[in-house]
Amino acid sequence: MQVQETITCALFEFCISGKATIQLWDGTIGTIEMIPIYLAKDFNVTKKSIAEYINDGQYGCEAILKANVIVSALYKSEVGTLTAIPIANWSYSTEEIPVTCKRGI
Repeated sequence: MQVQETITCALFEFCISGKATIQLWDGTIGTIEMIPIYLAKDFNVTKKSIAEYINDGQYGCEAILKANVIVSALYKSEVGTLTAIPIANWSYSTEEIPVTCKRGI
């Protein structure tokens, strides 16, 4: 079996994932896995621009209190395989999470 020595990869898109601390309507607080969000390769990735994609994993809650977000760059090779490389790991406080963030279905 012959193996290629060199494979060319190109930036394909970004993936936003992580965990959010949420407050339910009865006041209970818990942590939930966010639903991954995929963004175009030309998206301007900054801590502020990513904040609007913080979500509660479609669980539904009264508030998202804080979040730990991992931003990965997804690269696609010439043979079609995807490789994720983490490029940022950001923590957000309640004040940094926009009111428009995704909450529930």
